[in-house]
Amino acid sequence: MLHQADDSSFDQEVRQSNTPVLVEFFTPGCGPCRQLEPHLKKLANDFSGHLKVVKVNSNQAQQTAMNYGVRMAPTLILFKNGSPVQAINGNPGPHRLREFAQSVL
Repeated sequence: MLHQADDSSFDQEVRQSNTPVLVEFFTPGCGPCRQLEPHLKKLANDFSGHLKVVKVNSNQAQQTAMNYGVRMAPTLILFKNGSPVQAINGNPGPHRLREFAQSVL
């Protein structure tokens, strides 16, 4: 299951999570973001209970995007224990996405 977060819910959804979180910062109309969506859903299902996947619309959560230095969409950031540990800019493709997520499990 994919979760959604914005400026007001980001701390609760991501920073206070007991499990590692993969956050995708996206923008509506972003082609690479749309291509990434089915891979994020699969990842969320495959690692259910071990990894939370959260989508953040950078246009609506500008403060959060700015806080984490997001400059392009998609930007993927892994959080563990409430802190960012790794980031990828762009669509990494399904194989690299899985490796990226597994690095915090």
